[in-house]
Amino acid sequence: MIARSIWIGAVVIVLLASTSTLPVAASPPSATNCKFVLGFKALHDLIPSIVGECLVDEHHNPLNGDGLQETTAWHGKGGLMVWRKADNWTAFTDGTNTWINGPYGLQKRPNTERFPWENAPANSTPTAAPPPVQRTPTPAPAAAAPLTLGGIDGIAVLVGADGAYLGKVSSNRFDAESVCNEFGLFGSRFSPTSVRNRFGTYGSEFGPFSAYNRFSQKPPLVVLGRTIVALLTKNNMLGGALDPDRLFAAYGCVYR
Repeated sequence: MIARSIWIGAVVIVLLASTSTLPVAASPPSATNCKFVLGFKALHDLIPSIVGECLVDEHHNPLNGDGLQETTAWHGKGGLMVWRKADNWTAFTDGTNTWINGPYGLQKRPNTERFPWENAPANSTPTAAPPPVQRTPTPAPAAAAPLTLGGIDGIAVLVGADGAYLGKVSSNRFDAESVCNEFGLFGSRFSPTSVRNRFGTYGSEFGPFSAYNRFSQKPPLVVLGRTIVALLTKNNMLGGALDPDRLFAAYGCVYR
C-alpha cells in the first residue's frame, strides 16, 4: 500500500506538472448575484421557463475551452448552459434534452442524438434546410486515431479528480485492481474507492467527483502513461467524455 500511495502521488504530480497533459476542470466560481450575458442571455430569453435561474456566473472548462453556466432548470434539479468552442454554438441541457441556438435557430434534441450540422466547421454557413432523416443510416467516417476500449484494456488507470487512485481500466474480473472485479476495492458496489458504488464519492448521481453525475465538471480521469485520454462521465457535454456504462458493457461487466 505504501508503494501504491507513492505511485499515485507521482502520477498526480506528473499530471499537474506536465504541460502536455490536459488540466482538470476547475470548480465553477460562486456568484451571489449571477446573471446571463451574451449568448447565454440570448438563449435564456428564448426559453426562460426551461432554463430557469442562473446559479453561478459563466465560467470555462480548461479541458476544452467551453463556456459553462449552471442553472436551476425547469424541473429544479439543475441544468447547464454550454457555449461549445468546437462549433461556436450555444446550448442548454436539462440532463435529458438539449436546446441549441444554432444555424437554423432554436432546435431541440435528446442528449443521445446530434443534428447533421453539428459536426460542421464553426465558420461554415448553411445554405439549405437540414436534410431529411434517412431511413437507412450511413456509416460515419472513421476518426483519426480513435480511442479504443480494447486498446486501453489493462494498461490505463482511473484517477479521481481529487487525486484518488480508482483502479485499473481492465476487463479482467480476477485482477485485484480491476474496475470489473466486483469483489475488489475498485469494482465493488460497496467500496468507497469504486465508481460502481452508487452511493459513494465516485459513483453517485450527485457527487462532484462522480462518473455518474450528469453535471459533474470533475469526473474521474482515464490515464494512459502520463496522459489523460478520456473522462469517465455521464456528462456528455465535456470533451473526451467516456460513458461509464459504455465502458462496462464493452468489458462485459455490467452489474451496477
